[in-house]
Amino acid sequence: MPGKKQKGRSTRSKKAAGRSLQKAAQGKVVSLSEKRGRKKVVPLRSKKEREAVAAKGVRRRRPRFRIPEGLQDSIRRLAIRLRLSSGTGAAASKKAAGHQGGPARSGRGEWFSRAAASLQGVLPAESGRTLRRLCSVEGLVAVMLAVLLFYPPYFRGLFFSRELLPTHMYTAVIFALFAFYKLSRRELSFFRAPLDYAVFILLGLYFTSSAVAWNAREAAAAVLKIANYTAVYWLLASVVRSLNAVRGYLAVYFLSGAGVALLGLGAAFGTFRYKDAFVGGRIYSSLQYPNSLASFLTAVNLFGLYFQAVAVKLPSRLLLAAGNYLLFLTFLGTQSRGAYLIYPLGLIVLLAGLPGGARLRSLGCFLLQALCAVLVSGRVMACTGGGAALKGWLWVLAGAALAAGLQYLWHRLEQPRPAPAPGARRRRLRPWVLPAAGVLAVLIAAGGGYYALRHASTPAAAAARILPQSWMERVQSISLQEKNAQERLLWSRDALKIMTAGPVNALLGTGGGGWNSLYHKYQDYYYSSTEVHNHFLQVGVETGFPGLLAFLAVWFCFLLSTVAVLRGRVGEDVKGTSWAIFAAALALGIHSFLDFNLSLGAVALFLWGLFGLQRGLQRLFVPSEEAAPAGGKKLKERRTFTSSPFFQGAAVGLAAFLVFFVSLNLFLGEKYAAGATAAAKEQNAQQVVNGLERAAQCDPWKASYRMELGRIYMQAGTEQGDGRLLGLALERLREAVRLNRGDAGARVLYAGALFRAGQVEEGVRQLEEALSLAPLRQSLYEDLAQGYLSAGRYLLERPLKDSRQGEEGTSQEVGEPQGAARDYLVKAAQVPQRLKRRMAAVPEAYRRYWVKAPQLAVTPSLQLSAGEAAALLGRREEAVEYLAGAERDDRFKAEALLWRGLVLERMGRSAEGKELVGRALELKPELAEERDRLQRILPR
Repeated sequence: MPGKKQKGRSTRSKKAAGRSLQKAAQGKVVSLSEKRGRKKVVPLRSKKEREAVAAKGVRRRRPRFRIPEGLQDSIRRLAIRLRLSSGTGAAASKKAAGHQGGPARSGRGEWFSRAAASLQGVLPAESGRTLRRLCSVEGLVAVMLAVLLFYPPYFRGLFFSRELLPTHMYTAVIFALFAFYKLSRRELSFFRAPLDYAVFILLGLYFTSSAVAWNAREAAAAVLKIANYTAVYWLLASVVRSLNAVRGYLAVYFLSGAGVALLGLGAAFGTFRYKDAFVGGRIYSSLQYPNSLASFLTAVNLFGLYFQAVAVKLPSRLLLAAGNYLLFLTFLGTQSRGAYLIYPLGLIVLLAGLPGGARLRSLGCFLLQALCAVLVSGRVMACTGGGAALKGWLWVLAGAALAAGLQYLWHRLEQPRPAPAPGARRRRLRPWVLPAAGVLAVLIAAGGGYYALRHASTPAAAAARILPQSWMERVQSISLQEKNAQERLLWSRDALKIMTAGPVNALLGTGGGGWNSLYHKYQDYYYSSTEVHNHFLQVGVETGFPGLLAFLAVWFCFLLSTVAVLRGRVGEDVKGTSWAIFAAALALGIHSFLDFNLSLGAVALFLWGLFGLQRGLQRLFVPSEEAAPAGGKKLKERRTFTSSPFFQGAAVGLAAFLVFFVSLNLFLGEKYAAGATAAAKEQNAQQVVNGLERAAQCDPWKASYRMELGRIYMQAGTEQGDGRLLGLALERLREAVRLNRGDAGARVLYAGALFRAGQVEEGVRQLEEALSLAPLRQSLYEDLAQGYLSAGRYLLERPLKDSRQGEEGTSQEVGEPQGAARDYLVKAAQVPQRLKRRMAAVPEAYRRYWVKAPQLAVTPSLQLSAGEAAALLGRREEAVEYLAGAERDDRFKAEALLWRGLVLERMGRSAEGKELVGRALELKPELAEERDRLQRILPR
């Protein structure tokens, strides 16, 4: 039997060779597979597809791409000429001239002739195969996905919705295209490994938390972002079909990171104009935040070192050496102290998990890039600021040239020397050359170190002669006792307070943006931070403890996927790539525990992309993952949603449509709002209103659009006395408060509209709620005191307006305040004491961190409101004291003089009181009407 099989194979091979010779004789294109006597390899089809093709009895023809006949003839003639001139002819001439020696080596012309001849068959086949792949759905998705992975860092890190929303739409298109393609092949599946479940569960919890969100717009944005990250994860996990594909996507990330590094350096030199790319001597680049830039470059540089270590071709090694040098130089320029601590840890993790050879080579690559970056860093940073751009670029290029040169020497030293021809003379180095070179290198290094120490008092001062002084100061200030580190620990503690504030927060969370809506309520001292600076706890605040556990499960399952690849029967190249991905993601995750890196869409897409690539490696190289995922028990393959393709397609189409449509509407809302802002600069009020109304229609969750409309309607209604406009203002502001329950400013504005509409009780309640949301904000105490006073005066003066008794000019008076009016006035007079008690509750150790706003104090505005309330209550001594303090502020001096004068008249000090009233009317004559009203409501 083996002999028959072998004989059959040889017969088929001879027939295939004969066919190829016949085609070549006729001038037809011969593919490489036919030359070798093999049949063309086609993808495996399912049983149903094979039966359908067999039933039709017709083979599907594929388009073939050929080189034109004229070009084929030119290549053939060129090959013949090269062969005759440099190949056989050259060898014959040498032999005729009497040259003896080793066997004749093939000339360069012979190599060209073989290459040119092979192009006739290989080039059409290879180019056709490449074009067919690019024109296929998988090829198109791969290209679109590569674009998606490359550009996000260049658009302000996708932190702002103006840049992030189009990315959601783009991702939705890629997802729908590939999902329907997989569905058509009956290969659509979302849940096959624990990491898949963890990622999709996190998405589901974000969707659930939006039902109880404090900020509806931010909650919707969070769901869209997590959906985008999940789609990128699934696409990368499903698209990759080989190790080269995984490395290709990592190469896209590397090119993107190198471009971001160059952009940051160019902005520092003043070559590129990019807002906030270089601030205060620190490189921010296009991410506009140095710490996130440092963490991003750290992750990219870690797997870049591995690629440089395992690269074989010299051009690749040179480019990777220069790219890693740029990444590390820009990383140093961020001056991120947290990243300075995380980078060594990530490097240790990378080196610890790589195979022996790759480990040592990666360490050598790091030392090479560090040496080159440190040597030029001082000169480079001295050229920042826009004064010496050309000089700065020259220093950057000098460092890149040094890195490439050292890598070239390394490569040459690793190359095996060719065996000499028989009888040829072999050149040898003198025995003393290599030892002398080593001794000389040691002496040069020792002499340089001695010179630096000789002219510096300490080793730190010696390092300062090379590194910029600002970098050294940043490194020396690294400490857990440092103010920035202590503050972030306190913010994390406040996040835990929010999570444990109630069962709803603990189980469902507060929705996207929940931290920004609630952190003022739980802070121990006043600070302003829209992010927790700890992404793990931010996820916990937004989705509760289940969401935090799901996010931790994502990391745990990512570790399991890495271990599964490392324990599989795969080559060292697969294991090294897997471990490099893990080390990069781990470094980024650890830094995200100290900062808000993952709040930038570009960084989060990068991390979820690494998750997806690791999952793709597991899918490719651990085929037993569905058979025995953990304990050896066989599990059935799981399909998504249901086994019916109709329901699968409906679910995929609905998800993609919702993401695309919602993102498009939110983007249009941003566009109309931007138009309204431009119209406001031109003072076109009607166009402003129209733009904001259209923006509110497109974006049903944005509270700020409704706040601006309410402010405009309220101002216009007050000036024109139009009740309809005041009603529109109330409606818009009520919607704003409903959509963003944690916005104290929206509640204050809504309260003002309620007071104008005569709904003083509801207005006071809104002011009290606003103060409970931000009890350390000074202005809210002033607003609350003024609200209590206005409510008390309104209820106190209402009987005078309702009675309509007496003629104009008569002095009708009211008695002592009673009921609700008195309660409001008492509360207004007590606001200063309430403020003092709240300030006393702030721990003394935290007050030194309270630097971004004035600490709570009884201001002249608060004294004025409390003094007027005390005067209406008949507490004259207290009123005089408060009003005297309010007179020190010119904004309230006239009003305070009027009130204090009237109170002194009631106290029997008529002459002094009349003098103060006269001074007040001199400063503000329009206070005469106020004086008449006060004469009727002040108690005798």
